[in-house]
Amino acid sequence: MIKNKLNIPVLALMLGICAASCKKLIDIPNPTGQLTRDAVFLDSTTAVSAISGLYSYMYNYTFVGDAAFKTQITLTGGMASDEFYYFSGSTYDQYKNNAISINDATNLTMWSTIYQVIYQANSILEGIEGSPLSATLKNQLKGEALFVRAVSHFYLVNLYGDVPLILKTDVTENSVAARTEAEDVYKSIEQDLAAAVPLLAPDYGYANGGTRTRANKWAAHAMLARVYLYRGNYAAAVTHSSTVIARSELYRMPALDQVFPATSEEAILQFYTNVYNHTYIQDQLSPSTDASAVGPSYVLRDELLSSFEPGDARRAAWTGDITYNNKTYAYPSKYKRNSYTTSGALEYEMFLRLGEQYLIRAEANAQLNNIDEAHQDLEAVRGRAGLGRPAADDKAEMLLAIEKERRVELFAEYGHRWFDLKRTGRVNTVMTAVKGSLWKPTAALFPIPQVARSTNPKLSQNDGY
Repeated sequence: MIKNKLNIPVLALMLGICAASCKKLIDIPNPTGQLTRDAVFLDSTTAVSAISGLYSYMYNYTFVGDAAFKTQITLTGGMASDEFYYFSGSTYDQYKNNAISINDATNLTMWSTIYQVIYQANSILEGIEGSPLSATLKNQLKGEALFVRAVSHFYLVNLYGDVPLILKTDVTENSVAARTEAEDVYKSIEQDLAAAVPLLAPDYGYANGGTRTRANKWAAHAMLARVYLYRGNYAAAVTHSSTVIARSELYRMPALDQVFPATSEEAILQFYTNVYNHTYIQDQLSPSTDASAVGPSYVLRDELLSSFEPGDARRAAWTGDITYNNKTYAYPSKYKRNSYTTSGALEYEMFLRLGEQYLIRAEANAQLNNIDEAHQDLEAVRGRAGLGRPAADDKAEMLLAIEKERRVELFAEYGHRWFDLKRTGRVNTVMTAVKGSLWKPTAALFPIPQVARSTNPKLSQNDGY
């Protein structure tokens, strides 16, 4: 029987997994400083280290910074949609032009990294079973692993459509897993999140210094609200978003400049940034200090900029402008600290926040023809930006107003715009208007990486690739 290995100092829970395809485990003796998985869950300290390692890998699987949950979902989703484009060369033209190669390394990174996260979550879930840890600790760790597994499958199904549903660590079986229909993947996501809710703590007392960097039960409710909105279960979306919004002792809508610091009261879940204490997405999206000489990194599209209404304070607070070759370019600037600018409030990477929950509830209520309730939630978001009541008097107008609001509130955050266009059926209309003949309907799904298909003959390819 092949043993699973854990390197405690690294906290990566790699467990011998193959980076590209998860096709085999390597049975080697335990090096110094490593423990078998069973030994990890005999002790509360190492067990907590294991879950911390799961988050660390999920966010920052290498110090280079191209892990799936770190920047790639934000970058690829932003470029594939109508948010921004890469200015400094042709590196990402295939995303801007919605013509992604089956051999693209960035796409492979997203695919393989997310599946590695799932593998690690499954290993924790299996390791917890039968361990002598306290019931309270076991519940928390199990709830967090279920949450992370659900989040991982959520991004896979939204990026690729039908995907293998991986619920255990049997590498032999996983290596030949066929694609599961998206409907069934979503059912598993809902089941994991629903199971996590009663297991998770109602506060952040178990996290490092009380930071909001580990999932609690409200994070699970927040993800359930999003999932139910995507699936068209609007009553359930209202219920779960309302559950989060009601926790006013934890969450509120602060001023725009207080949304993204590590101390944000809007944060439901943040990712702890690395020892350099800067936010990697901003490090990628914002230009360096000599941008006037070399140009910006990523440029916001005119279509997004024109969506900001006159007087919308988010335009000034969350974007920046630089001049290059006598032309002004706008770029995302929600975070203020990067490796070039290390002064200012400490920032963690925002993953779930209250503003999205108001927008989820607004959209779900609009779908239920509760237009007044939708207005109230929409105004909670718009009011912070210095805007008033939108001109939306019926369901159709309200849904378009909410789509626009999500666009300017959630831009450059984990692919919201890209997923919104697809789930609402508007992707072909919008992308054709923006990208013309470059757009093909089959581009709504990214390709299954060829490396994965080469090692697993049961993986079919998406249409158009």
